[in-house]
Amino acid sequence: MLHGTSEGLGTWDNAGMAILLPADLDLSKLPHSERRVCESLMAGLDDSWFVIPSVPVVDDGNDGEIDVILVSAEAGVFVVDFSKYYGSAALMMINEVHPAIQKKGITD
Repeated sequence: MLHGTSEGLGTWDNAGMAILLPADLDLSKLPHSERRVCESLMAGLDDSWFVIPSVPVVDDGNDGEIDVILVSAEAGVFVVDFSKYYGSAALMMINEVHPAIQKKGITD
């Protein structure tokens, strides 16, 4: 477990929580959904984890971004991409869900 300071990582006082890198990153600059996920990951993972949001990537001249990289000495590296795509699983539920959420008329 990491506690206190580590050369190159700065100081943190969130013992028990995942460590944000860079430590001075202003999460409020992230899109709302990404910020909420990062905050949840930091609160839900212990201090053996590093949370690295908004990692720029260039591939064959195309700019991109990795939303979050999670790193743990014990569990490995996880690359996280946020998407609002619900996929075909949502389509199977459309007939059931639509009547429950559709806007009702004035007389309904």
